[in-house]
Amino acid sequence: MKEKFLTDERIYPLFFVLFVFEALSGIYLYFYDSFTVSRQFTTLIHIIIGLLTLLPAIAYQAPHIIRSVRSSKHLMRNLGLLAFGSVIA
Repeated sequence: MKEKFLTDERIYPLFFVLFVFEALSGIYLYFYDSFTVSRQFTTLIHIIIGLLTLLPAIAYQAPHIIRSVRSSKHLMRNLGLLAFGSVIA
């Protein structure tokens, strides 16, 4: 248990920093219209880091999604609650 905690303790701050960079660079790219070298470089780094963080996120969520699909009773209940919530909203 201690080893998993140390791994999580080291990995989560890395992903937090990457997500913050993605958010800030995305805002920069969205709001500034200039066509400069720094904007092109930021776009390239934004895309590369986005793809590199997307792969572990998919690998992490895949078992949860597979487990949800296999238990169709829970899936149908959750979809029903989601549909009910969307009607209420």
